[in-house]
Amino acid sequence: MGEKVYGLLGRKLGHSWSAPIHAALGCADYRLIELEPEELGAFLAREDICGLNATIPYKRDVMAYCDVLDPMAEAIGSERFDLVVDAVGSSSVVLEGSGYLKPGVTL
Repeated sequence: MGEKVYGLLGRKLGHSWSAPIHAALGCADYRLIELEPEELGAFLAREDICGLNATIPYKRDVMAYCDVLDPMAEAIGSERFDLVVDAVGSSSVVLEGSGYLKPGVTL
């Protein structure tokens, strides 16, 4: 199985501390992924994506590419969320932080 993709998705990320923070926390594979708007759909169709955080200008755009939306994120059109991909490749958007809880645990 190939390398899995974890990272921060945005347009301009030179200011971001996300990669070194994740490396310090033990996720050396977390990277910055800079894309132009026209590249977003093709990128999100990749099967090797395992976890993304999205920032400007893609915070809401990625929701359209997900199989499942966290009900709270969907209801408020959340700009604070994480993109999570499960073992069978189903993608979902969850309200930021809630994706780190055990299944069945709610905020």
